[in-house]
Amino acid sequence: MTTPDIDAIVDDVKESFDLDEFLNGIPSRFKTQKLYTDRDLGEKLGGWDVETNQFGTERKRRWGVIGQIDELTEELEVLKSIDNPVEGTVDRINEITDEIGTLALEASALLDELDKSALEVEIQSLPPIITKDARRIARANLEIKEKVGQNHPRFDEYLDEYNAVILSKSVVSITKLATGAKNNGLSLAGAKGLYEKLPQSEVDRLDAVVNEVVFKSSIAQHIALDADF
Repeated sequence: MTTPDIDAIVDDVKESFDLDEFLNGIPSRFKTQKLYTDRDLGEKLGGWDVETNQFGTERKRRWGVIGQIDELTEELEVLKSIDNPVEGTVDRINEITDEIGTLALEASALLDELDKSALEVEIQSLPPIITKDARRIARANLEIKEKVGQNHPRFDEYLDEYNAVILSKSVVSITKLATGAKNNGLSLAGAKGLYEKLPQSEVDRLDAVVNEVVFKSSIAQHIALDADF
């Protein structure tokens, strides 16, 4: 085969390349997040976190059953680290171990109950053009004509609207875990409803997964194309 023949084949391959088809074949990124909706059960189940006051001092805050387990576990570790334990230490270790076991069963039962109120939200990545257009939509919904910076008097209102628009566009589906019932997509009103009704801890979880998938999404597919073949 002569060189011109090879060049002709290469040219033919280049001409038959369908960019739209190629772009449509690049997959979106998806992630699911479980969200709990029962505030009272959530408080009973509890947890712990570390708070920092205005002076930079950290303090551990505990609440509910998990908070009790964490506090007892901390005491247990201290007692077990004593080289020469005083009288009654072993008894206290056994007592704490039993208490943790009882509380663990209680926590498991509460978690089962909490799961009945849970929603599983599936989030997909969005093309940059969609996230940019969400700004225009948010401004239009609020009848704001100018661009909105942090010093704008309606910045907080705009940010809430923008977040709701992004959420409505990125949600693929919402499943009620107790029944398996599934809704595809999410309306703007539904997005606002989630932000208004979910406990703050779950709003934070939702924002975190949207931030990860939509705004910090890694490249889903990388293909190097040699322009010269």
